[in-house]
Amino acid sequence: MTYLLGYSQEKITPDIVLPMGGYFPLRTSVGIHDPLYVKTHCIYNKKTKELFAFASLDTLAVDNKLKQYIESKVTFVLKDIISSFHLYIFATHTHSGPTGILDTGTALKKPLSKIFGEFDQEYLDFCGDKTTDSIISAFNDLNSFTYKVATTFTDKIGCNRNEIGGHCDFDIFIIEFSTAKNKTILVNYSCHPTVLDIKNQFISSDYLFSFYEEMEKNYQLVQFINGSCANISTRFTRSEASYEEADFFGHILAKEVFNASYSLEKELKDIRFISDFYSAKTKNSEMHYQDDKSNFAYKVSKALNRHKQNPTEITRANMITIDSTKSVPLLSLPFSIIRFDDYFFVTIPGEATSELTSKLRINKKIKIFGLCNDYLFYFANNNYFDKSYYEASSSFLKKGEAEKWFLYIESKLKEIDF
Repeated sequence: MTYLLGYSQEKITPDIVLPMGGYFPLRTSVGIHDPLYVKTHCIYNKKTKELFAFASLDTLAVDNKLKQYIESKVTFVLKDIISSFHLYIFATHTHSGPTGILDTGTALKKPLSKIFGEFDQEYLDFCGDKTTDSIISAFNDLNSFTYKVATTFTDKIGCNRNEIGGHCDFDIFIIEFSTAKNKTILVNYSCHPTVLDIKNQFISSDYLFSFYEEMEKNYQLVQFINGSCANISTRFTRSEASYEEADFFGHILAKEVFNASYSLEKELKDIRFISDFYSAKTKNSEMHYQDDKSNFAYKVSKALNRHKQNPTEITRANMITIDSTKSVPLLSLPFSIIRFDDYFFVTIPGEATSELTSKLRINKKIKIFGLCNDYLFYFANNNYFDKSYYEASSSFLKKGEAEKWFLYIESKLKEIDF
C-alpha cells in the first residue's frame, strides 16, 4: 500500500472572551454552548514522502496568513521526514464563533472588520498551533487504510435563502475511511451553519454540534467541509433560531449520512493536485471610487426596492466591497484541483453560489470544497447582480468575472493529464 492515513482533532475554543463574528453588529460572547474543533485527515505517500493535510476549523473563515503560519510550523517539524507538504484548511463557517482569525489589517479585508472583527494575532496563532498539533499527531499515527464513498441528498436542511424553491445544491458527498482499528468520515455539504441568529451569544458550531455528536457514535473522527453555500441556509426551513432547532438539523444530516448507499471499499491508488490562480476584475476596476457616488446610490436604490426585508444589510455589503476594492482593480483568485482516484475536488477561497458551480457539478465526480485556504468573500453569478441579491453585493468582483473564473477552472479540468 502506497498511501497511509492519519487523523486527529484539537479544541480551538478560545480561553478568553472574544467578540463573536458573522453578524452585524458584532456580539459579545457570554459563554460556551459547545466546543469548537479543528478536525484533520492526513494522507501520506510512502514512496514520494508527500504529505497531504485536510483540516476543517469551526470558524467563520480561514485566512491565507493562517495557512502560511501552519505551513511554516509543520514543515519545520517534519523537514527531515517529508519531501513536500500540501495543506488545505477549511472553515466550517459557523456564525457563532469568535472573531479575529481574518487578517483585516490588509486594505482589501479591512472593511470586513464590521462583520469579522479586528484581526487578533494571538487567536490566529492559537488556531495555527492547534491545527499544527492535529497534523503532527495525525502524521505520528499513520496506518494503512481503505475507503468508500457515497453521494446522497437532503432538501430538509438548506435551501435557497433568496427565493423559496430557488436553485440549491442538496447533495451530500461522503468519504468513509477505515483502518484496522477505527473508522473516520469526511462529509461535504453546502449550507450556512446559521440556525442560530444574531441573538445568540454563546460559542457554538451551530447544527454541526449535534451532527458531530451523532456521527461520533460510529466514527472516531467526523470532518465537515462546506460546499457551494453562498446562497444556501436554513432561512426558510427553520421554525425558530434555537439550539433545539440546530440539533434537529444536525440529526437530519447525520441520518442521511448513516443511510447513504456506499461504494465498495478500496485502497487509494492516486492523489495529486494542481494549484493555479485567475486574475479577476473587481467592482472598482472600471470606475474611480471618489466619483462613484451616483452609481453607488443607484445600486442602493435597487437593493432597497428589491429587498425590503433587509435593505440595510445589502447596502452595507455594497459599501464594504466598494471600499475594499477601491485600490485593487485586479484580484488574484487561487484555487486547487485535487485528484482523489477518479474524483476531483475543486477548492474555492470563499463562498460560491450553487448556480455558479452547477455546470461543474453536473459531473458527479467533481466536488466543490469551499472556504479553503483564504477568504475572499462571495462569488456570485450574473443574475444575482441583476437582482441586487446580498451575495452579489458581498462580492469583490465585477459582474461576470466569477463566471469567467469558473470557465477557466473548467478549462483546467479538461486539460488535466496527471
